[in-house]
Amino acid sequence: MQAKWRIRRSSVSTTRLDGTSAQVTLMPTRLRVHEYHAATQWRVKATQRELAEITRTPEDLARWWPAAFLVVKGTGPSAEIKPGSEACCHVKGWLPHTLTFWGRVEDVVLGERFSVEVWGDFNGRMDCTVQQEGDYCLIGFDWRVYVNKPFVRRLSFLFKVLFYSNHAWVMTLGLRSINRELACRRGEQHPDAPGPTFPYGPRSRRFLKWLPQAGRSRANRSESTVS
Repeated sequence: MQAKWRIRRSSVSTTRLDGTSAQVTLMPTRLRVHEYHAATQWRVKATQRELAEITRTPEDLARWWPAAFLVVKGTGPSAEIKPGSEACCHVKGWLPHTLTFWGRVEDVVLGERFSVEVWGDFNGRMDCTVQQEGDYCLIGFDWRVYVNKPFVRRLSFLFKVLFYSNHAWVMTLGLRSINRELACRRGEQHPDAPGPTFPYGPRSRRFLKWLPQAGRSRANRSESTVS
């Protein structure tokens, strides 16, 4: 008999001074231990046309959402998103592990909706919708996947809430990233996009580059002491 989790509805939300917001909700469904279902809603000050331009090319995700998308590589003949187009994504959250998955677009209307079938370290589906409400757009993401990566799959029984927090962190920083990209395209002042955490951030790379040098320096000091 396969163990299942009962997830009650709970959410994490953040609201910014400019009126934009993000809310990540764990959906109240009965799931297998290694199955995950989360819905996110962003409230972004933008038009559907602006969002269509940002999402037109999947490979751009690694540029404007670097905290989550380390590498995105299209695997089809066209770089633009359209039904049947595919891409390979190497992603991470605030936890140090990474995930690799492939995605195939099943349905897309730029600036309105798109659906992606995913497989790799996790299998499932992501549906995204965009609705214009005055000066703002409501962007909804619905992820439902089951995990194949052994590390996450085996530990989901104990640390499922921790892995959910990883997704919530990604989506919260995604709001900051898309606001920054919108400001950049409008010629407005904008901060740098938040980058990935250890071991992929710039500080981590400097630290990892320093480690061999520190080891050699320690070895040299030891040789000097012996001589």
